[in-house]
Amino acid sequence: MAATVVVGVDGTANGEEALAWAADAAATRGALLEVVHAVGQPAWGFDVDLDHAIEQQGKNLVEACADRAEQLVPGLRVRSVLVTDPPRRALLERSRDAALLVVPAGEGAGAWLAYRLAASARCPVALVPARRPSGVRSVVVGVDGSPDGRAALAFALAEAVRSGSRLEVLRAWDAPTVPPAAILPTHGLADALRESEVVALREMLAPFEGAGVPLSRRLVRGRPARALLEAARDAQLLVVGAHGDEGLDGAALGSVSHEVVLHAPCPVVVAHAGGPV
Repeated sequence: MAATVVVGVDGTANGEEALAWAADAAATRGALLEVVHAVGQPAWGFDVDLDHAIEQQGKNLVEACADRAEQLVPGLRVRSVLVTDPPRRALLERSRDAALLVVPAGEGAGAWLAYRLAASARCPVALVPARRPSGVRSVVVGVDGSPDGRAALAFALAEAVRSGSRLEVLRAWDAPTVPPAAILPTHGLADALRESEVVALREMLAPFEGAGVPLSRRLVRGRPARALLEAARDAQLLVVGAHGDEGLDGAALGSVSHEVVLHAPCPVVVAHAGGPV
C-alpha cells in the first residue's frame, strides 16, 4: 500500500500552515496527500437545507485546500475527502493506515482536538502552529529510553535524513531531592547519576551511529519539557514520544509531551511505539 499523509483542514490560519507543512511532508516521502475535512454528523431529516449548506461549504473548503496543496507542490498526488463523522473519529480512523497525521495546533476547541489526536492516533501526529518555523534546518528529539521515546528517535532520524537536516538528540535528567535529615550517602551522587545518564544516552544512540546525518547529543540537567522547549526555539521540528516512561493507556499524553505540545515554538511530532517512521 502506498504511503499516505493525512491532513485535517478547518479553514483557519493554523489549518493553512498545517496544509503547507503536510504537502511538504508528503512530497519528501513520495506519498499521497489526503486532505480531510469532517463536518460532524448532520441533522438528517430535521433541516435538509441546513444539512446541504453545511455539506456544500465543507466540500468547497476541502477542494480549495486540495487545489492549494497542488499549487504549493506541483506534481504532488492529492486526494480530497469530505466526511460527516466528527473530526476526531474521522481522523483517528485514517490514522490506522497513514504514515503521518497532520493537524493544526489550534486554539480552544481546536487545541483540545489536536491534543486528543496526538495522544491516541495509530501513527505519528504532527501538530503545526500558524507561525512559520525559523530557517534553521535542525530536528530536535527528546529521548528517555521508553518504547515511545525510541519511536521518537527513529522518526526524528528518518526525518533528518529526508530533509537533509541536523539531528539534535536531547536527554534531560535531574538528581533526586534528598531531605536534609536523610541518612544517605549523598557525596558524589550527582556526578554518579550524570555518568549513568551519559552511558544510557550513548547506548541509545549506538544503533543509529553512521546514519549519514550530522548528529549532536546533549545531556541536560533539569526539567525535560523546559529543556526541549528551549532547544526547539530555533528548530524546524521537535519530536517527542507520546507517553514516555509513564505507561499511559493512550487517553492522555505523558507529562513532558503534554507540556511540549501546549507550548512548542515550532511544529511538533508525537510518536508512538510500533508506528511508522
